[in-house]
Amino acid sequence: MGLIIGHCVIIPTPGPMAVAGAVSAPLGSFVLYSVIAAIPAALVGGVLYSKLTAKRFFPEQCNREIGTTDVSVDDGKSGERCPGTLALGLILFPITLILIGTIAGALLEKGTTLAAVCAFLGDKNVALFLGVIAALLALRKYFKAPAEEMITAAASQAGMVLLITGAGGSFGAIINATGIGDYIVATMQDFNVPLILLGFILSQILRAAQGSATVALVTTAAILAPSITAVGASPVLVGLAICFGGVGLSLPNDSGFWVVNRFSGFTFPQTMKAWTVGGFVAGLTGLAVLLVLSMFQNVLPGLM
Repeated sequence: MGLIIGHCVIIPTPGPMAVAGAVSAPLGSFVLYSVIAAIPAALVGGVLYSKLTAKRFFPEQCNREIGTTDVSVDDGKSGERCPGTLALGLILFPITLILIGTIAGALLEKGTTLAAVCAFLGDKNVALFLGVIAALLALRKYFKAPAEEMITAAASQAGMVLLITGAGGSFGAIINATGIGDYIVATMQDFNVPLILLGFILSQILRAAQGSATVALVTTAAILAPSITAVGASPVLVGLAICFGGVGLSLPNDSGFWVVNRFSGFTFPQTMKAWTVGGFVAGLTGLAVLLVLSMFQNVLPGLM
């Protein structure tokens, strides 16, 4: 649950990054409130849900006697492994730059040299690029393959992400051009459905229908982005609601479903119970946190 929430909700993964850009949400505020909402979602959908259901859903695994298996690996290169603190620091490095840029933009006087430098370093594209450079320099001695091969492999993966993100954005734009998006929004408004709830529902439906969380997030954001300003909603909260809608209902049309199924040793029904239902619970928990935050959006910084 922690992994899927991080993938769907927390920048710098491509889905939430695209959503934040589509709804024009301040990136620093988006990161801050995504963490605030993600922690209880992971605790409820992951820890609490598993404690309440593990013995009923997974009796074989729970009753299996735990041996003293030695899981240590000695390949002669144990001293060359990257320390966990270094890996975590490199992950947090671009996020920290983005937060610094956002905070500096709010506190520093516009037009000053320091404000310009902070704004440049805090730009999401610059921050992520600097993160790549820092990782290449800091991890070079831990590479098990030439840097050129790793960059090529990463570029091929990034190309697929760009393709999926671009396709999702195009799909959303086509839906908007037909007027379907406006019709859905208008219909929901007639039923007094808040835009936060609408974003969650549409994202959840698209996630279940076609499998990819990234496509669901990008498409929903493209559909709802024009309505956020019109109704005076918070772009941060609506964007995060869209992101949490992509957490749950991972069905067999999602490649992630089969990754969990194959590597966990679960049966198909067990995967549905642990992964699909657990993600749905986590998504609903995140939505509940966002609805509480929306009650105080006029006083909380960065939400309007």
